[in-house]
Amino acid sequence: MSKPVVDILLATYNGEKYIEELLESICEQTYKEWHLLIQDDCSKDRTREFLINFRNKCISKGMDPKKIEILNNEHRYGSAKANFINMLSHCRSDYIMFCDQDDVWHTDKVEKTLKYIKKIEKKYSKGMPALVHTDLRVVDQHLNPLSESFFSYMNLWKNADINRLLIQNNITGCTVMINRSLCDYLKKVQDSSYILMHDHFAGLIAGVFGNIGFLDLPTIDYRQHDHNSVGAADARSLSYLLHRYRMGKDEFRRSLEASVNQIKYFLELYNEELEKLPDKKSCLEGFAHLFNMKKIKRCYFYMRNHVMKYGFLRKVMQIIWG
Repeated sequence: MSKPVVDILLATYNGEKYIEELLESICEQTYKEWHLLIQDDCSKDRTREFLINFRNKCISKGMDPKKIEILNNEHRYGSAKANFINMLSHCRSDYIMFCDQDDVWHTDKVEKTLKYIKKIEKKYSKGMPALVHTDLRVVDQHLNPLSESFFSYMNLWKNADINRLLIQNNITGCTVMINRSLCDYLKKVQDSSYILMHDHFAGLIAGVFGNIGFLDLPTIDYRQHDHNSVGAADARSLSYLLHRYRMGKDEFRRSLEASVNQIKYFLELYNEELEKLPDKKSCLEGFAHLFNMKKIKRCYFYMRNHVMKYGFLRKVMQIIWG
């Protein structure tokens, strides 16, 4: 029986500084049946040149030219989420992974994640959406360790809790593997402006219609540098707590409104499928109408449905400002 091919999606933009280390780490994977799809979002630096040169170098060493595929696009998508969503239409494999341009993959990342998602499919059903995500080692720009656990560093929960996912994401896209069923759901997204991030939306799909698995070990060195679009911070530090407090009510409400709009879009896309899941649909609809509720009723909804952020301070801010 042949091993399944894993599609690895790499969205790039102005990533020339670290891209080669990332590509080398993919080529060094212990699991060799992978196909790398790359889409550069019209970089202004030499990223595309680096990608082409790396691919040519691999081919000269005997790699199958089809193993690394660089897609062409004539216009900017303007965000990683839009870039990733577009790339899904090019996927042909049963398993798909997302990849960021500035990280370094551990050599057994694909092997261990694939083994875990197949375990989930065997336990439940291969036809159901499945998502596996993992922990990350947080490192500085020179790959010096800052924390062995992103989840501890960011004070995040590890279990698959769909109610909490409504209001707070704990899934980091560069660790994610999804199966074909989830990919088919995610490909229904036509306007990525309604979703917060592709990983968060994929987690919602898996949490509502299928299963989320967490592999409790780091599979990636998550590089922190000046140009991170999304980064890590020590969520227990005084400076972080003060920063969150200073952001204040307005920023919190903007974030909450974005989460509400995401769920409204989710309900619009999957209304027919949700008819078979009345309890989950009811919770989603309640969240979608948060701003139609008075403060006391909102707080009651949070507590009754366990839609609460993780961490004491986050919960306090949610109750006071949300």
